[in-house]
Amino acid sequence: MTYYKLIPLSLALACFYSSAYSDSQWNAFLQVPTEHRLLELKKDIPPARNTCADSTLPNPAEAIRLIGLVSGGNELSFRAGLLISHCLGVGDLEDFYRASGAFLDLHPKAFLRIVTSSALPEHTVRDMVTMLPLTLVDNYRGTLMAIDKRIATVKAVDDPLLNDIKAKIVTSLQDEKLELETIESDRTRGNNREH
Repeated sequence: MTYYKLIPLSLALACFYSSAYSDSQWNAFLQVPTEHRLLELKKDIPPARNTCADSTLPNPAEAIRLIGLVSGGNELSFRAGLLISHCLGVGDLEDFYRASGAFLDLHPKAFLRIVTSSALPEHTVRDMVTMLPLTLVDNYRGTLMAIDKRIATVKAVDDPLLNDIKAKIVTSLQDEKLELETIESDRTRGNNREH
């Protein structure tokens, strides 16, 4: 008899938890990203990785929505992602970096302005701009074309205040391209020796 009493209690707790989960600040922000909601999120996000708490981060479904908004070019979502990037695990961080690259492709001037004002470490910016869509994995020519397009996109931004970050990004992309060309050349030479 006790078993049957627990079922309604479990369902009630599950409904409460689900309701609280869906009414989170992240959910509200992701439904309608606004500057005000971004500032509300910022209040709860710790500045250091060792103080990150799950309660201040988006849940997995919200993280997927955030990544989608960033890759679709939503500036406020990109800024929100930067706020939590130091709290993300490796897989989520890579997804965020890929989405950030897509944001760069869509809004290069905004990307450059935001990463400059955020004072991100150079290696973080490099990772954001060199991580390409997963659809380009094992597509050597497509990868080179995407890198060339991204270089041209960054170079086309006309703002003297962004020249420093532009130069760093172009150098990172050119280095990435050179590394890929070297790997491909070594692979081709290796294949030719086998035949």
